[in-house]
Amino acid sequence: MDQNDVQQEIAIVRQMIEKTRRETAESGNGFIVMGLLCAIFPWAMGLLERFNSKLFLPGIIGFIIICLIIGFIISAREKKKEKVKTYARAIQEKCLGVCGLVCIMVATLFPMLGAIPWSTVPIFISLLVGIMVYQTGIINDIESVARFGFLWFAAAIIMAIIPEDVVLAVISPLFLIGWVLPGFILKNKYGNRDA
Repeated sequence: MDQNDVQQEIAIVRQMIEKTRRETAESGNGFIVMGLLCAIFPWAMGLLERFNSKLFLPGIIGFIIICLIIGFIISAREKKKEKVKTYARAIQEKCLGVCGLVCIMVATLFPMLGAIPWSTVPIFISLLVGIMVYQTGIINDIESVARFGFLWFAAAIIMAIIPEDVVLAVISPLFLIGWVLPGFILKNKYGNRDA
């Protein structure tokens, strides 16, 4: 086997690795859709709270139901496209699911039970979403996505310091920058699974 044959075999192995990565990586669609929904949600809830507080809690529950339905639809579509399911992908799905469940509890159950004040919800959500974004970047081996997790952690600190009425101005753009943008990075890198 000469040097040219070795180079060709190395190129074939690299192509196989990249094809497997493309087929098993997060496409970014879930990040984009959920990020857009979550960026709009705080403003909608703010309007509901201001104009009709009786719709505030049903609005939160409705939003969670909509997110769950959309999440299941996106997940089902992603699973149909998946040709290979790796251990890393399975772990990522479980981590995202558990963090999403805790986000739901923090955003609804705990404040309703009086365990935490409503004003702390964006701070805790920011920490949880930071974990979700960070682990997605690490599992998919995309350092730039993982760094967005630290943006969420920094935002949690900022929201803990700033006045409560300014938090809304932080959390909505944060979902656009810290959730939708990583989704586009993932989509750009791995969104085309047929390539």
